[in-house]
Amino acid sequence: MKQRKVPTSNHVFELPGGNEDNSLFVEAHLDEAGNPVTTSVWVPDDDERERLAAGGTIELHVWGTGTPPVALSVGPSMDERKQAAA
Repeated sequence: MKQRKVPTSNHVFELPGGNEDNSLFVEAHLDEAGNPVTTSVWVPDDDERERLAAGGTIELHVWGTGTPPVALSVGPSMDERKQAAA
């Protein structure tokens, strides 16, 4: 999967010494309860789309010894994101 900058991206995490391929564009926002949330958008490539359509699963890998609160979801299309940001 490739990370994707979207119209609502308002922050970027950069790897020291890296290039734009190492940048993680995110939307920093508050949830309904006022808690801070950071959302990044990922787009599957054609092979990954085929595997998902064939029943493949999405895996979340978290490095370290603890697991922070995380969530996975299916987000809106790029066209829907552009309309919402306008």
